[in-house]
Amino acid sequence: MKRSARFSVAIMVSLIAIATTVSAPKLRWLAETRPDLLSRAGSIVLPKDYLRIRLTGVGGTDHSDAGGTGLYDRERAAWL
Repeated sequence: MKRSARFSVAIMVSLIAIATTVSAPKLRWLAETRPDLLSRAGSIVLPKDYLRIRLTGVGGTDHSDAGGTGLYDRERAAWL
């Protein structure tokens, strides 16, 4: 499945309204316009989770913030 198709499926399955704060459309735009930058990324994290990693050395997020990305299925508690 092509990357753009995966993002479309993820958005439909997550069942959230797409807003400017949702990460999925931003990542799709980045994949389409600057795939070179996205390919260099080791991981994609939310700003608060970046701070957590910098302060504690431990990565992670919570279900509510993960659900807001458009890439996480809250009902199954799993990333799409």
